Formats: sequence, structure tokens, C-alpha cells
Amino acid sequence: MTKKIAEHLKKIAKSTTAEESIRQEFIKRINEGYFTRDENPKTHFCVYFAAFDPQAKRVFVGHHKKSGLWLFNGGHIDEGELPSEALEREIGEEWGNGIQIANAYSPTLLTVTEINNPTKQTCKLH
Repeated sequence: MTKKIAEHLKKIAKSTTAEESIRQEFIKRINEGYFTRDENPKTHFCVYFAAFDPQAKRVFVGHHKKSGLWLFNGGHIDEGELPSEALEREIGEEWGNGIQIANAYSPTLLTVTEINNPTKQTCKLH
């Protein structure tokens, strides 16, 4: 499964719009392996989704208590999950909606986020 996750993450890195330096950092991290929080508590991959209200023409962000950052909703990829599966699970956990997005899944944003809040968060890089 690890190889499948790596292939999926590399496909995302190649298909999204991102600054080349971020893309290269993302690919470098993929090549290191250990993609989930269980495998590497300090640096691992996450998924986020931008909830958009078309009537209000606004997106929803939340204040992440542990990181202290304002972020789109989402969370860690669990062991054995592809990013699309993690996204479906996270949408259900965050919003209570059972939604299947695997066929419509098309990542559009690639980020590498440093987290510096050692008193509340063991994660250092998402």
C-alpha cells in the first residue's frame, strides 16, 4: 500500500498548480516515505477541503487549536488510506456528510505547512 500511496502523491504533485520550490519539497518528502502520522509523528501528509457557500460567496476556514493556524477543514491521512479516501473520511468527520468523491477528486492546491506549537502539537510539518 505504501507504494500505491507514493504513486498517488506523486501524481498529485505533478498535476496541481504550485510553486516549483513547493512541488520539489513535496516530492522530496514523498521520497522519504512514512506518509502517515502513525508512521512519522513529526512530518506526514494531510488532506484539506475548501467548503464553499455559493449563496454567500464565502469559504469556510477553522481555527486549528493545536497548530494555532487558520486552515481549511481536513486532517491526517491514516495508514492504508489514499488521499481521496482520507478526504471522504475527513468530510464525514468534520461536517457529518457521507460523500463519495473518489471519481470527482481533483486536488488543486499543494502546500507544505510548518507547525511550531510544541506545547500542543507533536507535528512539525504537514
